[in-house]
Amino acid sequence: MSSHVMDRRAVSSSSSSSSSSSSSSPSSSPSSPSSPSPPLSEIQATAPKAARDHLRYSNVWEDLSVLRAGLEIQRGARVLSIAAAGDNAIGLLLDDPDEVVAVDMSQTQLSLVELKLVALQRLSSDALHAFLGLSPARPQARIATYRGRLAPALSEAARRTFDAHIDDVAAGIVHAGALERWFRVFGRYLLPVVQRRSTIDALLAAQSIEAQREIFQTRFNHRLWRGVVRTFFSRALMGRGRDPAFMRFVDSDDVGTTMLRRSERALTTLSMADTLFMRWLMQGGPSMRALPTWARPEHRDVLCARASRLRLVRGDVRQVAAQEGHGPGARPFDAMNLSDIFEYMSPADASATWATLASSSTPAARHVWWQLLVERRPGPQDAVVEVSGTGAGTRGEDLWATDGGFFYGGLVVAQPRLDPVATGCTASVEPRA
Repeated sequence: MSSHVMDRRAVSSSSSSSSSSSSSSPSSSPSSPSSPSPPLSEIQATAPKAARDHLRYSNVWEDLSVLRAGLEIQRGARVLSIAAAGDNAIGLLLDDPDEVVAVDMSQTQLSLVELKLVALQRLSSDALHAFLGLSPARPQARIATYRGRLAPALSEAARRTFDAHIDDVAAGIVHAGALERWFRVFGRYLLPVVQRRSTIDALLAAQSIEAQREIFQTRFNHRLWRGVVRTFFSRALMGRGRDPAFMRFVDSDDVGTTMLRRSERALTTLSMADTLFMRWLMQGGPSMRALPTWARPEHRDVLCARASRLRLVRGDVRQVAAQEGHGPGARPFDAMNLSDIFEYMSPADASATWATLASSSTPAARHVWWQLLVERRPGPQDAVVEVSGTGAGTRGEDLWATDGGFFYGGLVVAQPRLDPVATGCTASVEPRA
């Protein structure tokens, strides 16, 4: 099969044949390990909402450059990644791994990843941007592209998904997620009420951090702006963009103030000239000046050539990791992109999950995850340990300082803990040379 034609077997064997249960095992997985997986009590409690058929995210809102720096994927590695909207799972192919296993409990999210990968392979860069909604196009043109060039290459499960949501295809699929619809309300309808268009444009066009900070402090950061941010990102309204079940472990009621502080940090320390996430929020949609890495023309040939290395699996990440990375004949994972999954777990379930993931990893494997509103860091008794950074800090703290995903509160880079009995060591491990 040509390198520019998707290996459909890698997708359909795992996603289309899986059962309807949100925690179902992938059909192509090896046999389960001899030791049982930890209980899935907390994640299953949220699964009925998390796995329903609407699209939660149509883009990944986690910084790929930070993720790649944290994972340090070596050529030939085996990677486990949360699928989400696919941008980072696809982008990790740039590091030349042997395989990326992308996992999600939602068939809709897996179908989106498949659609993006097929579109990347079958369309020119300009046509890809137009189809996705990254650049303008007529709705009927997008439908024609989908039906004539993309749908024939999709698995049956993915075709069913988008045939049933053809209006989302027509509007540009990157606009279809619940989170993106929520952000669009802010950028297109609320922000213009509290900020002049000339001020927004000046902030986004600033040629230096110093100039950007000056614009923010003298023209942007007024009382009305602060009030709108606090209200829009309040706990009550965040349920419009994120499933309310995902807020169950959030202790703070003043989420709006937390998000205001994070936005102020981003607007005064990160360049808006090429920051995808903040530009999207400010403009109410994507910008051709800040494309997702996977959709940039300079990466197309490499990603197309490696597309068959991405395999989609529907299931719970713990079960998939245990089945595919642990036990007789299984090859453990060298890197894990865990998105922000611990946001939705109790401390006990997070600890049990780290144990499962560590037992499914090579000793030097890197695990990376983000923290939004719930802090989940491994302790001295956990099976993973944070990687040291510069000075007294951690590698995650070092990378988070440059993270373009302004709304996150932290980043964790960890790896399996060495046997403390054998080594006598419980401190953070040193970074790789």
